[in-house]
Amino acid sequence: MNMPTSIKNHEEYLLGVLRRIFLLHRVAFAVTIAEKLYPNYVAFSKNKNWGDPNVLRGALDEIWKSIEEGQLMKNDSVVQLRKKIEDVTPDMDEFGSEIQGSLALDAAAAVYSALECSFNGSPEEAVSVAHSALSSKYMELEGSGERLEQSSEVQEEIKKQCELLERLQKLSKISRDALK
Repeated sequence: MNMPTSIKNHEEYLLGVLRRIFLLHRVAFAVTIAEKLYPNYVAFSKNKNWGDPNVLRGALDEIWKSIEEGQLMKNDSVVQLRKKIEDVTPDMDEFGSEIQGSLALDAAAAVYSALECSFNGSPEEAVSVAHSALSSKYMELEGSGERLEQSSEVQEEIKKQCELLERLQKLSKISRDALK
């Protein structure tokens, strides 16, 4: 596989592959990446004494449960979880331009998009989760522009996402343990 190096090309590549794979594999891709961002939210919540990591953890667990049951999530569960996630998502007007707040926002956005993907199977929502992970890399590097896109950290994240997608395509049965 020729790995894309620009974020735009990477996201186009992801979308193309995600459109062709099974719905639950899409969901697993999204939730696996959201899981990796979750500790950023936990650190923010602890440091700022704000938010509730249990809400995001609960949503992630429900998504995994739906995958294990072999079905997309039901509307009533998703509606309740959406509201809870919205309530604990940091507002950057309140927290300013703090990096930790931005990382927590990316984590909450990733869980929200993974939840949407677990309901409707949308490949676009799965790509949105991948974008949140790349956005977090930008925040950690404290900058923007072409230079950062080519940074080893961003390129490593692109590589990890591509590798995850390759592993998923080879799995007939999805489990948390298989994707750690």
